[in-house]
Amino acid sequence: MKKYILILFLLFARCIPAISQAADSLKIDSLKKQLLYLKDSNKVDCLNLLAVIISSQGGPLWMSWSKQADTMYYYASIAYREANKIDYKRGMAVSLKNLATSANQRGIDLRKNKQDDASNGEEELRYLSQALPLAEQLQDDKTLGDIYVLWGDLVYIKSKSTDAVGRAEYFKKSIDHFHKDGDENQEGEMCTYVG
Repeated sequence: MKKYILILFLLFARCIPAISQAADSLKIDSLKKQLLYLKDSNKVDCLNLLAVIISSQGGPLWMSWSKQADTMYYYASIAYREANKIDYKRGMAVSLKNLATSANQRGIDLRKNKQDDASNGEEELRYLSQALPLAEQLQDDKTLGDIYVLWGDLVYIKSKSTDAVGRAEYFKKSIDHFHKDGDENQEGEMCTYVG
């Protein structure tokens, strides 16, 4: 009997990611349809939301992060271009943060295959350096928190996983911004990394 319960539990546990991915796919399809009718800042926000959902989709460990990162880059770069046209600073900051996330995720496959990912790190740093002053000017705590998380990861990756202290300093900054934004989930998650 215990064996059957264990088998049922394992089967159910394997279905949860599939259910989550199906829900994300529905959201993505819905946002793509809405995009056709949106203009100005609403269009930029929709493109950025698409990029965020795509970046958080996850998937099996054998999945290519590069494909996901390329799709995210596609939407984030359009969002940046559109935001720039209408001088929508928040849209520019978020899309630059999304472009940095895309560069970070492209590097995952390279690091997994023990290849050099320095150019992705430089690209990520360039986007973060542009996004940070915009987010600071807007006092956009959510975006600032996300930027500091990415920056902390970048410091850690560039140090070949030796600079945990430098990473923690950026994570502490992110915690402050997530707290100001009222994002208890992100604040709590980052607290687990800082210890």
